[in-house]
Amino acid sequence: MLLCTAALGRETQAPVREQLERPGRWALGFTLGDPFGLSIKRYLRGANAIDFNLALAYGPGVRFGVDWLWGLGIERHRKFDIDVYMGVGPFIGSFRGPCSPLFFTDRCNGDVYVGGRVPFGAEILLKEAPLTLGLELAPGLGFAPGGAGFLLDFLLAVRWLL
Repeated sequence: MLLCTAALGRETQAPVREQLERPGRWALGFTLGDPFGLSIKRYLRGANAIDFNLALAYGPGVRFGVDWLWGLGIERHRKFDIDVYMGVGPFIGSFRGPCSPLFFTDRCNGDVYVGGRVPFGAEILLKEAPLTLGLELAPGLGFAPGGAGFLLDFLLAVRWLL
């Protein structure tokens, strides 16, 4: 995706980095990777956004989270913009069924877990189609009745602007 971005960027004149100012808008899509699921993103006036996600996670299980995202800046091109952001957000989830590749010996018991994560990402906002593509890396910490654990989400997000 980054190579495609660089190739498309050569068609334009010198890119301009500036603070992002966009109108408030909703986007609906999905995330591929870990976790895999649905995403509803609300772009707020200015550079910030809020992202609601419902994901199948770790095991199988389910996780719901909300991230507040601060826009760090944008690089503008003729056919697309690249938005860079970071954020913070809580999540809550539940494990069901097998929890690891050793699923015959390691079964989850339906425990509920809570935690928080800190997403860092970049998103391509296409200008000729109502579509965004993004990459996100989000370290986090989760707490369950049996203890605490580190997690690392890495995902590709595809969203349609409404």
